[in-house]
Amino acid sequence: MAHQQPMVAVIGASGSGKSSVVFAGLIPRLREEGIWLIESFRPKTQPFDELAQALVRQLEPNLDGVEKVIKVGKLAESLKKGEVKLHQIASQILENKPNKRFLLVADQFEELYTQSQDREEQKYFIDTLLSAVQQKSITLVFTLRADFYGYVLSYRPFSDALRQIAFKPLGLMSRDELKSAIEKPAQKLNVTLQTHLAERILDDVGNEPGNLPLLEFALTQLWNNQKNSELTHKAYDEIGGVKQALVKHAEQVYSGLSESQQHQAERVFLALVRLGEETEDTRRVATVLDVGKQNWELVTYLAGSEVRLVVTGRNDKSGEETIEVVHEALIREWKRLRQWLNNNRDKLIYYRKIEAAAVEWRQQGKSKDYLLQGKHLKEASVFHKEQNVNFTLSDLACDFLQRSTQVQRVNRLKFVGFNLIVPLSLAGFLGFFALDQIKIRGLWQDFYNSKDMQLKTQALERLVKAGASLSNIKLSNANLIQADLHSADFTDADLSNADLRSTNLSNANLSGANLRDAQLGVANLKSANLKGANLKGAELDTAWLCQTIMPDGRISNRNCLKENANSPSPTNTTDSNLKPTIPNPQDKRQIHPLTLKQVLEEASRNHHLLTAETRLQLTLQYYNMQRADEQVRIYQASVLNYQAALRDTLALERSGVGTRFDVLNTQVNLGNAQQKLTNAFSNQRTARLQLATQLDLPQSVDISAADPVQISGLWNHTLEESIVLAVRNKSEQNKQRNQIRLDVESAYLNIQASLLNIQTSTTNLAQARESLRLARLRFQAGVVTQTDVINKEESLTQAEGDRVNTILDYNQAIASLERYVYW
Repeated sequence: MAHQQPMVAVIGASGSGKSSVVFAGLIPRLREEGIWLIESFRPKTQPFDELAQALVRQLEPNLDGVEKVIKVGKLAESLKKGEVKLHQIASQILENKPNKRFLLVADQFEELYTQSQDREEQKYFIDTLLSAVQQKSITLVFTLRADFYGYVLSYRPFSDALRQIAFKPLGLMSRDELKSAIEKPAQKLNVTLQTHLAERILDDVGNEPGNLPLLEFALTQLWNNQKNSELTHKAYDEIGGVKQALVKHAEQVYSGLSESQQHQAERVFLALVRLGEETEDTRRVATVLDVGKQNWELVTYLAGSEVRLVVTGRNDKSGEETIEVVHEALIREWKRLRQWLNNNRDKLIYYRKIEAAAVEWRQQGKSKDYLLQGKHLKEASVFHKEQNVNFTLSDLACDFLQRSTQVQRVNRLKFVGFNLIVPLSLAGFLGFFALDQIKIRGLWQDFYNSKDMQLKTQALERLVKAGASLSNIKLSNANLIQADLHSADFTDADLSNADLRSTNLSNANLSGANLRDAQLGVANLKSANLKGANLKGAELDTAWLCQTIMPDGRISNRNCLKENANSPSPTNTTDSNLKPTIPNPQDKRQIHPLTLKQVLEEASRNHHLLTAETRLQLTLQYYNMQRADEQVRIYQASVLNYQAALRDTLALERSGVGTRFDVLNTQVNLGNAQQKLTNAFSNQRTARLQLATQLDLPQSVDISAADPVQISGLWNHTLEESIVLAVRNKSEQNKQRNQIRLDVESAYLNIQASLLNIQTSTTNLAQARESLRLARLRFQAGVVTQTDVINKEESLTQAEGDRVNTILDYNQAIASLERYVYW
């Protein structure tokens, strides 16, 4: 394959011999040809540095010491910034070497995902390799654990590149192949095996995945215990057989340590494991700080030639000493280590979160914005105090916590002073209310005393339900998003600049109210009274105006659905009793929400027999329509946010607090959001037309997705079970079994990758919401600028879109797999 295609993928289960195939099989054979320049690397924590080191070995093989470190660092930085391309470096390596080819081996490529935490860097690193492959300046060989194949598929350029090459997953070695691996090396060195020893070893190996490394270690141990050039059953018994050779060795080493050294060993080995999320635990390259300087003497002993449980090295860029377990088999098979992990998993996760946050703080120039505060700071401080012996934080992390505590104390003083203003301001515009009812008086007191706007909104909702009048209330600039203010009396109220997006104001009396520059996107104003209201600058384009009395006294029915029992309310589309039906072509309503089930039922009526391919196509188109509808919703909210932000930044500039830069930056962001919204509307129209055409509906009928965006279900079959079911499926009888297996395996791996992406995007969305909340609080306290808040809002918009996309990608993958297995 290395002669025929520019990229070779060696993918297989952990311990299936991927690295051995490449380094003991492929590379020696290619070296014999004499035309190959060969270099290899592992991504580890700094993939660009590792790649640069491999390249420098070819560019300047005689370079050593400090000069080499400098050269590697500069080249890595240039590759990261795109100042130099990999194919250019490859051309330089091959310069003046006619008829030579450059083979680059990326071993254990899963480290790019397990040890590098920067997702953007991961993508750019892959792009760097793929660009050189496309230029045909290198031949790339990479080894990858099969359980990380989903990560590859989740990045489209990488998965597209794989589709263009031929590759076969590396399966388990057959019994005959394993027997040859045992006997032939011995025969070459005139060493014999006692009768039936090879068979006994093979019986112990079995067919379970991941046993090849254990076999390798056992044979090494057995080789060291040979007698008179013979490998014996007695020696095999002494080492504990295949599965227990490495474990027995580790346990013997551990038992020989003192009590204090055993405690040190636990700390060391825990630091060498990367905890898996929906995957196995894997090894982790750690530094002196990770394992503790006080434990390094023990590390040196464990790395010695007689013990060999860990391997030490050095990071060429930072100069830090590194350490990792000798093989992942130790993580899987050593019960003591498994027990340590099970007992400390949650603590270890939290410990690493603190350390990672400290590193990010340092990378961001120790900015205040990256310090801990509130609940997170309290939890981290308690952890540091209680777990200081078993999980000693680094000096950086300790400094991080100390600085966070100091800044929080300062901010509390500022925030307390700021909040003292709120009750006094409220007293000024609430003092004229004379309330006779005790209940309503208490609710006003709640509203009066609440410092948090969310609590104020809740008090306001309860006041409306209690029948209190809100006439003349001053709620200028109030944040009332999604509030339920049905039938509220807002006569002559001041709601200027208020954020009323998605707020229920149906049947509300807003006569004479000041709604100047108010945000009313997707607000429900059905049957509301706006007579005499000031709507100058108010955002009404997407508001529900059904039987709404406008300022001039006319009745507006814009965005008003025709009333019938099956028509969803604009403020309660999740009610299970409101089930939209297939639209009548003569019906002149604007929007007809449809569920996926209704789409398939309508298609069945039109076509009588719904084929598997048609069903899949309709399902995928429906999810595309959902995606388009959600994009419109997200970008509408984004535009509204930027419009409000622009008003705020202009006001701040006029008052001398803000800057012209903030205004210009907000205007640019607003323009970008409006452009995205325009594109989203176009994509939405296209998606709706495509599905309507497929259903033979006239163009006058406009449909939308009624189903909420959520996971369509979980796949409860294993890969092998899925393949068996697909083969049995009558609709697949004319297909080759190998093709069925390939289709099912590809769909199955897509599901696994999508699930991981959903988990990641959900976490990112929660973090984005929390970051925005904190940014708003900090802005109110005068700690950050309006631009900082805008940036957090942009991050939230991106996170919302990412989560929608990952869920719909998963649903489409499920549909594809169901088509192969069931339809």
